Amino acid sequence: MLATGLLYAFHGFRAFRFLLGLSAGILGWLIGYIIAALFDVPTGVMEVSLGALFAALSATRERTAVLIICGGTWALMGHYLSMQLRLPGYVPLAVFLLAGMFGALFAHLSYRPMTVVLTTLQGTVLMIIGFVGTASELVPSVGSTFREWADAQSLLVPFLVLMLFVTGYSYQASAQRGSIISRV
Repeated sequence: MLATGLLYAFHGFRAFRFLLGLSAGILGWLIGYIIAALFDVPTGVMEVSLGALFAALSATRERTAVLIICGGTWALMGHYLSMQLRLPGYVPLAVFLLAGMFGALFAHLSYRPMTVVLTTLQGTVLMIIGFVGTASELVPSVGSTFREWADAQSLLVPFLVLMLFVTGYSYQASAQRGSIISRV
């Protein structure tokens, strides 16, 4: 997962079509999992069906898939941040909906930059999850220490996501445009 996060965060624009299909499949699987849990549908059927449908949508309708995936990614990130801030009542749901709408709107208004933002944001999350998983397996004390710190300080992980996001986005944006060459 750590290697996948590095691919997303630092080379997402180069392998965008493949990563879009992967992201669409994962988002479809997640939505299918939620639907299966809510409506007592047999597990496995709904997840695989929606995952395959979303992946096929990304292959045939790229812009539509980017709108859906940007909306879903921003919605999940907004919900995570509101839960970390321990916002009361229905505020996390409102943040989920507003962040999702803004993510889709930004993808519609500025398509090309949002593809870089999308892959970088997903990559940073995957890098952190991969780091914690790898550290927990190889050096359990490091993994448990990170989890304890993340539990004790609610903004540790969001700030880490922000730092890694800025690093990945600046790398992708500069690599996408190329070097600035001036002639004298």
